[in-house]
Amino acid sequence: MAAYKNVKNAMLYAIAFNSVQNRPELEKNMHSQIIPNYKEDKENQLNKRSAVLWDAEINRIPLLILHGTADQLVSYGQSTELVKKFEVSGFPYQFVSYVGDNHKLSKNRRDVEKRVIEWFDKYLREQNKFNKIIKKVVKE
Repeated sequence: MAAYKNVKNAMLYAIAFNSVQNRPELEKNMHSQIIPNYKEDKENQLNKRSAVLWDAEINRIPLLILHGTADQLVSYGQSTELVKKFEVSGFPYQFVSYVGDNHKLSKNRRDVEKRVIEWFDKYLREQNKFNKIIKKVVKE
């Protein structure tokens, strides 16, 4: 995907890559209405938007993943599945797990905002290299 060619940094927030299986209402109420050619080419259109498939496309850029363990909209297991894939491929990322927090990470807003600003400052503005895997758990 040439669209990611110039991407220098990324952050994933409440990842949803198998949403059709976990939340079929998304297919009816959102995907079919906003994704071009969805009805004719569903699998390909969903794959284009799947974070799990991005590792080959985004050229090993620093990736920040934030997710609350009590998220009711996007399964926390989807983030852990993505992290396992990245571990196997050696893809550099930082995964911050907010124990007991929801989809909006509302119990940890200040920490989330601080991390996001620091992440973009460090890896986008300052263009530092990031070639490691970091996992952090933040408790309430």
